[in-house]
Amino acid sequence: MTLPIYRTLGRIPCGVMLVPLAIGAVVAHVAPEATRILGSFSGALFTGALPILAVCYGCRGAMIRLDAAPHILREGGVLLGAILFAAANPAYAPAAASATLLVFARVVVTAFTTPLLTAWWARRVAAFRRADAST
Repeated sequence: MTLPIYRTLGRIPCGVMLVPLAIGAVVAHVAPEATRILGSFSGALFTGALPILAVCYGCRGAMIRLDAAPHILREGGVLLGAILFAAANPAYAPAAASATLLVFARVVVTAFTTPLLTAWWARRVAAFRRADAST
């Protein structure tokens, strides 16, 4: 059983991700003070990168297969270690902000490109299979 809203969002390419993102952008642009009434964590999603990173990594972590964990820990651990090292030493404080921004940018780019590339590849494979089946 699927919810009607999920079926509607499923008709839009990447709609499950893009529609809430667009709604959030409109709310943040039209009424920037409205995020204060959402509470500390929900309001922070509109103001900083760290809470949204936590949500992204939490959601991604829930979908990880156990055999893929070493690769993910190696890749993410290097980034996390660099951020923690930069934040721990006051001499590297300016680098901590840019490192956090780089990780956030990486998560956002991955979140946008993965569904688009997956949909494109699925259409390409389906077209190849149809052409192969017709010959």
